[in-house]
Amino acid sequence: MSSIPFAHLHIHSHYSPQDGIVLTDRLLHRAKELGQTAMGITDHGVMYGVVDFYSTARKLGMKPLIGFEAYVAPGDRRDKSPANAYAYHHLTLLARNRAGYRNLCRLSSDAFLNGFYHYPRTDRETLAQWAEGVVCLSGCMRGEIPKLLLADKFEEAKKAAEWHRETFGEGNFFLEIMQNGLEEQRRILGPMRELSRKTGIPLVATADSHYLRPEDRDIQDVMICITTGKHLNDEKRMRASTGCHLKSGEEMAAALPDFEDAVENTMRVVDICNFELIGKKSEFHLPKFKVPDGLTAEEHLSRLSLAGLKRHYSDPLPAPVRERFDKELAVIVQMGFPDYFLIVWDLVNFARERGIPVGPGRGSAAGSIVSYGLGITNLDPLKYGLFFERFLNEGRNEMPDIDLDFDKERRHEVVEHIIETHGSDHCAKIVTFSCLSLKSGIKDVGRVMGVPLDRTNRLSKMIPDMFKAEKDSTPLQSALAAIPELKAEYDGDPETMKLLDAVDQLDGAMRGTGVHAAGVLVADRPITDYAPLAVRDGELTTQYEMKSLEKLGLCKIDILGLETLSLIKSAVDAIRKNTGVEVNVDTLPPDDKPTFDMLSRGDAKGVFQFESEGMRQLLARLKPDVFEDLIAAVAIYRPGPLQFLDNFVNRKHGRERISYLHPGMESILRETYGLILYQEQVQALAQDLAHFSLSEGDLMRRAMGKKNAEIMAAYRQKFIDHAGADIGREVAEKVYDQIQVFAGYGFNKSHSACYALVAYQTAWLKCHFPREFMAATLTVNRGNTDKIIEYSDALAGMDIKVLPVDVNRSDAFFSVEEGKNIRFAMSAVKH
Repeated sequence: MSSIPFAHLHIHSHYSPQDGIVLTDRLLHRAKELGQTAMGITDHGVMYGVVDFYSTARKLGMKPLIGFEAYVAPGDRRDKSPANAYAYHHLTLLARNRAGYRNLCRLSSDAFLNGFYHYPRTDRETLAQWAEGVVCLSGCMRGEIPKLLLADKFEEAKKAAEWHRETFGEGNFFLEIMQNGLEEQRRILGPMRELSRKTGIPLVATADSHYLRPEDRDIQDVMICITTGKHLNDEKRMRASTGCHLKSGEEMAAALPDFEDAVENTMRVVDICNFELIGKKSEFHLPKFKVPDGLTAEEHLSRLSLAGLKRHYSDPLPAPVRERFDKELAVIVQMGFPDYFLIVWDLVNFARERGIPVGPGRGSAAGSIVSYGLGITNLDPLKYGLFFERFLNEGRNEMPDIDLDFDKERRHEVVEHIIETHGSDHCAKIVTFSCLSLKSGIKDVGRVMGVPLDRTNRLSKMIPDMFKAEKDSTPLQSALAAIPELKAEYDGDPETMKLLDAVDQLDGAMRGTGVHAAGVLVADRPITDYAPLAVRDGELTTQYEMKSLEKLGLCKIDILGLETLSLIKSAVDAIRKNTGVEVNVDTLPPDDKPTFDMLSRGDAKGVFQFESEGMRQLLARLKPDVFEDLIAAVAIYRPGPLQFLDNFVNRKHGRERISYLHPGMESILRETYGLILYQEQVQALAQDLAHFSLSEGDLMRRAMGKKNAEIMAAYRQKFIDHAGADIGREVAEKVYDQIQVFAGYGFNKSHSACYALVAYQTAWLKCHFPREFMAATLTVNRGNTDKIIEYSDALAGMDIKVLPVDVNRSDAFFSVEEGKNIRFAMSAVKH
């Protein structure tokens, strides 16, 4: 525990491109161990980790300071001549208040949008434009002022220091000193003191930390090699600096014995930086949807949804429909989300008006009757027992999340529409981070260490995909305990031990960035008011990943491209052309016997969700004869619930007795033959047996899913107390225990139902119009030779001859010619 007050103001986490290695939570935990109460995050040119850092610091009772280390071009940031490729200065920037945070977001964004040249760069002009609310430190040895002092240009350094003080304001600029054992750092300590004396600008001590402990320097070397494509034995490679670990206050004082004021001034900076990035109560930054004159968003939403519900049901609406609608609308309005539903409705309406196929919905949104009325979803939530509270309830205080499926080939038109509607500065794609894991890291670390590829391949294959560490264990500790052959290799070979230990230390570190496949951020104000932007592969993206954006109350809409929608459209078009029959897949009879007979034979090649060998075997065993069986099949074919597959099949066919711990469970579990398969069933059981609200039942389910012991214990007591009064305490305990066993495996029924509907649509098309369906299937798999060969049995059964066509020909597409041949393009013929 440190007795010298000190805070790190210049820190690089694993989000610093090329050389950071430490996860933000580890940095903060280590600082707290050292008795420090505050810390600043200043990654190289980016703010990727800000929200994660801020959230963790607050949980630990520490004060987070937010910033980044800027790359400052010596002239115009837009000058991208080769001579300026690496001619930049470092400058440490921290947000003093909310205005400062916004300006940091603008500076970092502009560095990517206008200044990027090898690195995201800013310049003096831009710094002056957005200096309000920013605290500036003069930077490390690559800073402008340290460079000038090292070159014995004191007067120029003095002018630079005065420019920074004038730009950022009196009391907001500090001369940064550090001593990590480098001679150049020692050389400028005296000149820095003299510069401070002559200008009155205070000194501040930093450590430019890149790793936690001195011995971790070797691990930083490994990370540098991974990101630069070098080997550890390469003499010309970039190397980690010595002494850049997370120091205690005592270490800082010892390293800078004549600069007590500089150490103390770190707390002065801490004191002047004050703002809340995330409030105690969530604020949502939704755009205001433009509604017709004279209407509020609530009124427009109500009119649109009610009109759709009257088309689905009748006018006047049946009492249960109206009751459900009124209840949902009240929650939507109370939570402030009418504009969100209108934004999503607009996207779906835009697509339908232009003939862009739209899916029936996915995820929990199908439980909303308001969404059903708007046409956002296409499944009757009352008919299939889908709950609005699984999608949205006031107890969760979260933004709604409606995922939308569109024709993959025309998805871009929908993305363009949302940008045109809300403004290019209000919309952006969302960054994703690829991080090292125990499995993937073995090959990366092995390469830079020179470990033979056959050994790293062998070690990597020992670790299952999606391997997760046990609680309170590192991934390596968990793997060694669970995989005997890996432990034998680890214990028996020092080189393997060194490799795996290094990988374990780098677990979770950022390896690179990508772009979210579907997510589009849309905000009520320019995004840089809330978050910084970047550019990747020519696309404008946020610097914060999806979960961080949600913490800031920003609206993400997933606009997905679903290839199956392209398939359905192609099949429907071919049916119309060849037979004159108009097929509307949204109005198919849900109980078509020939379709269920086909699926019961396991004949599901090309059928959405059901074409894998395992799924076809499941269908052949299950022999589905109602739509609810298809919903269950989608939900049960996953690693957890598969253990109950035999029970499910045997109960359906009467080979295993169906029993219930209490008769009140039968109406809820009848459709799944007494098994708890859906999350919604957990909610319903909590409501019917323990008199919970559906919202509270959802919160109980979430606690069970996350295995939160403390919250689960509270819910257990409440459930047993409430249910025990009606069904007896002993039975209530057994029911709760049964729910708890299944809750971890329960699937979202709304999502299952939506995907089962698309599966049924493709199965119906295959059953009744097999030639056109297979032509469409080949169309969407154009160029995928392996997929086409996979369908060869189905084609042979239809007496269809497959003809290769030159892929470069303009007529290289799939069609049914005179009911005999399918023409298609493929780069190679394998039969």
